[in-house]
Amino acid sequence: MPAALDQLGRTAVPGPLADAVALSGFLDLVPDPRGVRGRRYRLSALVAAAA
Repeated sequence: MPAALDQLGRTAVPGPLADAVALSGFLDLVPDPRGVRGRRYRLSALVAAAA
């Protein structure tokens, strides 16, 4: 774990915003197995936040 944290600490800048936008587009293609009742947030937004 300490080695992974050291590697993250040496990272100069986060990934470009364009990559995050592309990820969001791909996640929009994932079918949502949830029922219509109780949906408050898009599945792609929840998965992107978890990633």
